[in-house]
Amino acid sequence: MVQSDMILSLLEIDNKIQKGLFDKKGNTVSIKKIIMLREDILNFIKNTSSEADKLQSITHEIDWGKYPNLLKQLLENRFIYILELKKGLDIEKIWQEYFDFNYNEHPFKILLRIIVCRPRDMIYLITRIFESAINNGNSKATKQDLNNATKEYLKFFEDNIISETVSEFPNIRDIITKLKKFYGETIEYKNLIKILKDMKLSKEVCERIIKILFKKQFLAYNNLDKNQKYMDYDIFLDVLSKRFFFFFRKKVNLIINPKYQYLKT
Repeated sequence: MVQSDMILSLLEIDNKIQKGLFDKKGNTVSIKKIIMLREDILNFIKNTSSEADKLQSITHEIDWGKYPNLLKQLLENRFIYILELKKGLDIEKIWQEYFDFNYNEHPFKILLRIIVCRPRDMIYLITRIFESAINNGNSKATKQDLNNATKEYLKFFEDNIISETVSEFPNIRDIITKLKKFYGETIEYKNLIKILKDMKLSKEVCERIIKILFKKQFLAYNNLDKNQKYMDYDIFLDVLSKRFFFFFRKKVNLIINPKYQYLKT
């Protein structure tokens, strides 16, 4: 609650600050503010704010999943800054110089499949990759370094889900712990519901948990016929609603923590 009040104060005080700032010539100084917030934090602030509609009008959601090239550009700019590279350098040479995963794909595409597509996840994974490479005395990040980093990232990914959902689902840690033995495996939807109900959760709460876990990319619909998995919750709902012969539901298979599969490849 204190942090919420602090962020609201930052949003409200900029006009007062601007009126009090002057340059050497006595002219007012124009300032701009950009505050990056997680979605769950923003939603909490909206619920506590008396001007939620105003907050809605000045916010813009960045969906990195729709624009992965922007994430790649952000990452490459970070490379340029940290490595103090000259402008105009062919950035692809940096990927070749520092990454050797021994796959027939660009390293960024491999990294992108492992993470939730957002800067903090990408930066965390790459940090762990280079940490492994340094510890192993490698001049380039190898496939083993990638695997070591993926293990660390999956812990980070799990902790993020818990921290971002615990306010709505206080027992989310127990739920995640219960599902750990199924990581990377396919489970039928009705069996997942049974596991959740055995934890004394109502059907409504079970459905809400499944929806949020889809959004967090902890669950995916697994189409065994096409050998494809889908992270889209709406696709899952559409499949779930279909019936055969008006009586029998089609078996719907889910993958729990599909990112865990990258440890097996």
